Amino acid sequence: DTARGWAVGANGTIVRTSDAGNTWTRSNPTAAQLNSVSFSDSLTGWAVGESGVIVGTRDAGRSWYVVNPAVTAQSLRGVTRPNDRRAIAGGFGGVQAFTTSTADSLQWGLGSFGAGNTIQAVQLVDDLNGYAVGVNGNGIVLRTRDGGATWAAQLPGTTVALQDVWFVDALRGWAVGPSGRIVHTSRGGD
Repeated sequence: DTARGWAVGANGTIVRTSDAGNTWTRSNPTAAQLNSVSFSDSLTGWAVGESGVIVGTRDAGRSWYVVNPAVTAQSLRGVTRPNDRRAIAGGFGGVQAFTTSTADSLQWGLGSFGAGNTIQAVQLVDDLNGYAVGVNGNGIVLRTRDGGATWAAQLPGTTVALQDVWFVDALRGWAVGPSGRIVHTSRGGD
């Protein structure tokens, strides 16, 4: 919202603000670099990073818990948490980590975006529709229409690796990459 936010980075650093960025509070629940963070509401969130680390919070980031054992040793680059029941993360080697019962259960399963794909970012727009972007020699865009059970390749509109994705609804979204590359769809990638 307009007051609260979180960011992650090197050495397991997580910073949070509750005053629109005027002040920040730092925590380090892990020593591993964290690459992405996503909250479903103002209290519950997940962050993911190197060596497959996944950390969660239920108190707006005041405290964090580490998911043990890790579901993968691969680097996790992006995570999405559209609601308090669901979370999906993606990373190197096409690894896909996802919550298996409730999002705060500490139970994560392991799937695949395709072994040749490195996923940099993922976003579930709603319970069924979502997008993942990254690289497999060229830029890639993947779409799910079944909540992440299966992913289909889309035409990315670029050969450049894509590093982030954002959709405002199931049809309209943008992906970005190096050198100012921006691709857009208003038809859900069709």
